[in-house]
Amino acid sequence: MAVTTGKICDFSFYVLSHEPGGTPSTIYEPFAGKLSLDEAMELFKERNAHSPEHILILLGVDYTVHKDAAHLYGGRFGVGAVDLIKRRNGEIKLLEDYKSDEVSMNEALICNNAVGKLTKFVDEQRNQTVVKETVVSEENVTEEAEL
Repeated sequence: MAVTTGKICDFSFYVLSHEPGGTPSTIYEPFAGKLSLDEAMELFKERNAHSPEHILILLGVDYTVHKDAAHLYGGRFGVGAVDLIKRRNGEIKLLEDYKSDEVSMNEALICNNAVGKLTKFVDEQRNQTVVKETVVSEENVTEEAEL
């Protein structure tokens, strides 16, 4: 269980895989929560490698606002969650939902550190996908040439 204590909230990361447009009954793999960012990225990477292309994979952050910071958010003391990256139809994308969430925008460990690291991670995952597709294409060309 990896919970990080930030300036205004405690937070951890999660990974979720499900059928697109689905309900909780269409979960593809079990929800994994209370992860460190590194654990979540590794799990996302694993699921990306073995899940069918149509499966939606999300990596996000969930948080609990500290009592002493609740006044900054209209007295709201509680929990929230924001999806940060998703894979849909084989495309991996950094989401900008965190920019419209006051807590994640004001928690520097999320909006600066985590998002910065995830930006690099998404680029790496995209590059690996391109390399994998190129290798498969070259193998297909070789097989066709041998026929």
